[in-house]
Amino acid sequence: MGNEILPSCKSFNRDKSIQALAQRNVKIHLSKFVHTFSKDTIELHCSHGALEEQQILNFSGLIWTAGSKSTASNLFSIKKEENTKIIVNEYLQNEDNQNIFFVGDISLNKQNPCPASAQVAIQQGSITAKNICSVREGKPLNPFAFNDHGEMLSLGIGNASLTGYGINLSGPLAYDL
Repeated sequence: MGNEILPSCKSFNRDKSIQALAQRNVKIHLSKFVHTFSKDTIELHCSHGALEEQQILNFSGLIWTAGSKSTASNLFSIKKEENTKIIVNEYLQNEDNQNIFFVGDISLNKQNPCPASAQVAIQQGSITAKNICSVREGKPLNPFAFNDHGEMLSLGIGNASLTGYGINLSGPLAYDL
């Protein structure tokens, strides 16, 4: 539904992804949402103020990717944001449940938002493990601080895009790294 693909990615990687998709004749439909679908058609809608536009596409195979969303728990209440991400503090705790830590792309620290990526989740998992030990030992908690090591996207066999540490690289060489 957004106006660009991979919105949290570096612009270099996003541009290389668009090029790789175009080379494979993949059509990107931006700023549209799925209204209905059947076994061989999908109806997309797009709103421009009072004007609503629709487009029907025929297909023989459909791969649908969508964002991540947390689900409600019957065990406790969780403070969430409108996009259903769980709101956490600098220690990755929800203020209503400070004995529970939330990591990955279901969590959101409004003062320090991070990209929804495996790199972030791995770093959050590491600091959470340390903080669980600190809780058990009665020591102060350490805040989470994301350390961006760069970004690499596989764009198909023999093709990738890489940004990090001041380097932008794409193609077979980036793939081989």
